[in-house]
Amino acid sequence: MIYLLARLCQLFFRDKPAKFKAPIRYRTTLDLSKIRPGRSEEEVFDYLTRIGFSRTSNPIVWKCWDNQLPRLPSEAILKAEKL
Repeated sequence: MIYLLARLCQLFFRDKPAKFKAPIRYRTTLDLSKIRPGRSEEEVFDYLTRIGFSRTSNPIVWKCWDNQLPRLPSEAILKAEKL
């Protein structure tokens, strides 16, 4: 009986591994002509906002989370800075 209580206490008070890593926000400088070739600038802006990018005052600089960067072609990303 004491063994069962000790085992139960071990289960409740054990160290639990972290389940999620904190997302990282990036400020990215993009080459808009390489994101969607042959499309207008407004269509590219619309595409970027649909996949979760946020506009800044500079039209080639966008903010995004780390899981959104792989959705773009690598040659379209000129610079990515952690915020």
